[in-house]
Amino acid sequence: AKPELASKALQAMHGAEEIVFVVRPVYEDGHYYANFGYWSSDPKKTLHPPDGSRLGLFNLRTRSVRTVLQDRKGNIRDPRVSYDGTTLLFAYRKGGTPTYHLYEIRTDGTGLKQLTFGDWDDVDPAYLPDGGIVFVSTRCKRFVPCYHTQTALLYRMAADGSDMRLLSANNVDDNRPSIMPDGRILYTRWEYVDRAP
Repeated sequence: AKPELASKALQAMHGAEEIVFVVRPVYEDGHYYANFGYWSSDPKKTLHPPDGSRLGLFNLRTRSVRTVLQDRKGNIRDPRVSYDGTTLLFAYRKGGTPTYHLYEIRTDGTGLKQLTFGDWDDVDPAYLPDGGIVFVSTRCKRFVPCYHTQTALLYRMAADGSDMRLLSANNVDDNRPSIMPDGRILYTRWEYVDRAP
């Protein structure tokens, strides 16, 4: 990056110097709904994005890259930074496991903590202003009407993973929740309209 570009980015970030990123292989399946795996209804045919990923921080001032977490046989996605900038929230399918769960880790790479458990994929987390977490999950037990893959709906939970509640009632997929300045949740939603299942 050119020095003037880094300088402008530092100004826009109001004192923050690091950018959080994930490096992972590109997923070959082109279906919109196959964003965490497909054929989920048949354990013998489950296919996840390719293994091997790392969670890192890029320092705009020093141009240094630091790895926070790496798993050559798993997959990390959807990193979010806590409001105080000390913790990272992300979805992680540990090597050798079949599903994504939500985890937190401090930006120095210590204190890895699993927040969700079970036979479901939990992805797309975001911190809420009240201390809770919003995310999407396949624990709703719904499937795409035209394919053998699970869909995910919007949930919220307390910071420790307790008090989990379903927020949406879509018949297909909700994705990518983001928190607006006034605390409302903005997210994408796949509407299965004008197509006979």
